[in-house]
Amino acid sequence: MNKYVVYTKELGKISTNNVEDFIFLTLHRTDGPAFIEYNTDYGTKSFEEWWVDRKKHRTDGPAVVSYDTNNQPLLQVYYKDDKVHRIGGPARIYHDNGRITTEEWLVDDNLHRLDGPAIINYKDDGSKEISFYIHNRLMSYTEFENAILQKKMNIL
Repeated sequence: MNKYVVYTKELGKISTNNVEDFIFLTLHRTDGPAFIEYNTDYGTKSFEEWWVDRKKHRTDGPAVVSYDTNNQPLLQVYYKDDKVHRIGGPARIYHDNGRITTEEWLVDDNLHRLDGPAIINYKDDGSKEISFYIHNRLMSYTEFENAILQKKMNIL
């Protein structure tokens, strides 16, 4: 069974066992997560989301975090104004048993990275699978290098 703690503009803090109790309310909180789900079977937090005016948004960390039963993160997602977005680091980070398995760089909901691969999958054997994207367009390494070189030439 799950328990929810929700912060809304209309009613403030709500504690409930029924997710439908707040589905039409404006999730909003500026000093912490506006939605928290607890797994009462394990006595742990399983999920939290930061919302501002009904938009997923957080400036100082991930706006969505899901946890395993040991309170280790499974998924972290950074949002700005309801879009998956982060500058200077991966916007989506997947974990398994405390180990990062995948990192994805997104800007305004688009896979995008100019200083390396936008997707990195870390394999159990220590190897990596990488994919290059600029403005949500998958590119080969050569296409990526040419696009970066072209961008640099246009700046000079």
